Amino acid sequence: MKYIITVGLPGSGKSTWAKNYRLSNVENSYNVNKYRIQIIDCDLYFKQYKRTFDSLEEYIYSEIDNIYKPNINEIIIDGLFTTNDDVIRILNNIFELLNIGDEILICQWYEDREQCIKNDLYRRDIDSNVTINNIKYE
Repeated sequence: MKYIITVGLPGSGKSTWAKNYRLSNVENSYNVNKYRIQIIDCDLYFKQYKRTFDSLEEYIYSEIDNIYKPNINEIIIDGLFTTNDDVIRILNNIFELLNIGDEILICQWYEDREQCIKNDLYRRDIDSNVTINNIKYE
């Protein structure tokens, strides 16, 4: 199993990349599970599941634990992770779900705050300029 953790500012292209990467790896078969890549969309935690889980890490753990793994080769954890501590928290939380031979890839997007502000314009109801300009990014 390959785990990909996206690291980048809001509007940097993480979610767009994840969706395009998944689409570019579609199996051409009649299998119902034509996607061999599962995306864990951390935005859903904040939009729908925050009352169900005590933390984002618990949500991610639950999502990974509930994936029917024989049909999945890769799991993309797509969220607003901007520091080493963010990534370490995720890894520590899912550690017991990992198997020998699993691959962990951390994909980090270039820090271009000005472009992120342009990309994020009109993308959500809440303006992200303050977050993009002030969030810690390592």
